Amino acid sequence: MLEGVCEESSSGSLRVGLASKSIAPSWPVVLPYGKQVPVLDFYSRNIFCKSIVFEVGDFKLVWLVFDVIGFRKKEADAIKRAVSEKTGVSVEHIIVSAIHNHSYPSPRDPKILDLLKRRAVECVEEALSDMFDAEIGFGKKKLPSWVNENRRKPGGYVDTTLYVTKICDLKGAIRGIIFVFPSHPTMLTTAWGGSHPGKIGPEWPEYVRKYVEAKINVKQLIDLYPDVEYRDVETVFLMGAAGDMQISSIWGGKKERLTMLFRTLGEGIVELAEKTEVSDKVHLVFKRAKVVLPVKKQFMTYLKRGHYEAPLQMLIINDACFAIVPCEVTADLGLEFVKRCKYEYPILVTVSNDYLGYFTPEPEALEELTYEGRGSFFEASRGRILINSILELLGEKENLLKPVDPEKDMGAVEGRVFCEDLEGIHVGLLREYRAPAYGDPPSAPMYGRRIRVDSKGKFFFDKIAPGIVYLYVDREVPGEKRPLLLTWGVPIQVSAGKVSRVEVCVPKELKGREVEEIDVSEVTYDNHSILLKVKLKGKLNDGEVLRAHLYYAKDFFKPHRLCLATPLAVAENTSNSVFVFKEITPGEYVAVAWLDVNDNGRLEPGVDKMSKPVLVTVKE
Repeated sequence: MLEGVCEESSSGSLRVGLASKSIAPSWPVVLPYGKQVPVLDFYSRNIFCKSIVFEVGDFKLVWLVFDVIGFRKKEADAIKRAVSEKTGVSVEHIIVSAIHNHSYPSPRDPKILDLLKRRAVECVEEALSDMFDAEIGFGKKKLPSWVNENRRKPGGYVDTTLYVTKICDLKGAIRGIIFVFPSHPTMLTTAWGGSHPGKIGPEWPEYVRKYVEAKINVKQLIDLYPDVEYRDVETVFLMGAAGDMQISSIWGGKKERLTMLFRTLGEGIVELAEKTEVSDKVHLVFKRAKVVLPVKKQFMTYLKRGHYEAPLQMLIINDACFAIVPCEVTADLGLEFVKRCKYEYPILVTVSNDYLGYFTPEPEALEELTYEGRGSFFEASRGRILINSILELLGEKENLLKPVDPEKDMGAVEGRVFCEDLEGIHVGLLREYRAPAYGDPPSAPMYGRRIRVDSKGKFFFDKIAPGIVYLYVDREVPGEKRPLLLTWGVPIQVSAGKVSRVEVCVPKELKGREVEEIDVSEVTYDNHSILLKVKLKGKLNDGEVLRAHLYYAKDFFKPHRLCLATPLAVAENTSNSVFVFKEITPGEYVAVAWLDVNDNGRLEPGVDKMSKPVLVTVKE
């Protein structure tokens, strides 16, 4: 699995250089997401290239970190060559990482790449010109589980492990903080689909960096005076195993979530920075190799090869091990490295030196139900090969991940759709409790595995990992770009080595064809009751009745809204325009008025006709 293994080491005193340079573009650019038109609107111009230089004895290592979405190997190598030519540092001793910021143009844009190369050279030159004798130490902390959420699997593994590297000068002043956290930088991105343009910015890591810098800088302004020269602290973010992790949505809007991040992640970094012990004596080991990955057959022509050599780097400083990989790694796969690594601080750093998509546990990649499981050019074994290659590079070969046996370790789903008209009927499976996303370019489609039923409505899915999956049914309509979604969220329990069976009934035609809009026009609270007044645009036909459901706000805004199947309260309707929820205690709620178009009794956004969710705050 590994080729070209190389190891270098050095022991002794540590010298460090730190610098940052703005990479905010000064011309209109096209962003990776949102409407694909040039924009020059910012939500923040604090967008950086940051450099850390480590020097121990005769060994010198440069780590460049950019506030960009990622680099293909071609772009990363171009940056390394530019830096090497100007500074003399070997390209083999340069690491190029991205924070995976979704609010900045792709480095594949030649003009952007030219800017990044110039800023990288300036950044490293400045760091090299201001090297200082340093001490270094490491800390870690588990943040509350509600800081992150698993965006893909209801009840799935959630990681909130924070790693902090503290760099001080010999007088004890903190000069640098590197923090690694497993969460996607997507929270502040302002546009995804192609309907409207987004804004340029650095995503949430910069906001946390600024918070940490402000807290430490203010303290040191006072504490260091007049004995120790004050310098602003430099903070660097690196993304951990965040493939399916994102900042928790239960806290409300983006501003509320930022406030939560300051109080948890920001304060956690500051706390670790204060208490972490440092040492000026360092044993540094730098390893590099190539991991040979098998390419999926459908991509062999595109990649012009059957195997791909992916770059793998490893930086070990005392009791910390940074495994630096060229992909996004899901939290549960990252955990396999953490459990097997002998070092006190097993730190996985992703999206570095190349971008190869998502690496997941083998069962998830085999079943191809999640965006992450499908999201790579490489075979399902890629995640296992990656973790085993890291362990092999560490010299730990006793407890490697074993291949999956689909016949024994996975299950299958078979079933039948009952409908008067089976023309164009398809079924699909998702790991998420949500409607399938058929794509709004440049935002990618996320519809799991989808197949057409046979003439009797029967279907079969093999290689499904154990656990709960959710089935949906749609119909392809001639002349329409997207299918008509008929139902979603049908739960199926899958067991290893067994076939799970399910039957689903869908109507030939959905109700509500003459309902144009449902609007909650007024909300009042009196005598422990919430009253909704609803306006209907269009008309209800015979047998069509509006309903109203109430949910806890914290449940409704989760990425997996399992609460939709079991509402907190069902309103009494005195007419089709007035609904009452009785015996409601103080709290934050969401109310929805809706029409059950397929008569299955479950609210299904994307299928049912429904009002906009209304936030209701009930106070004492």
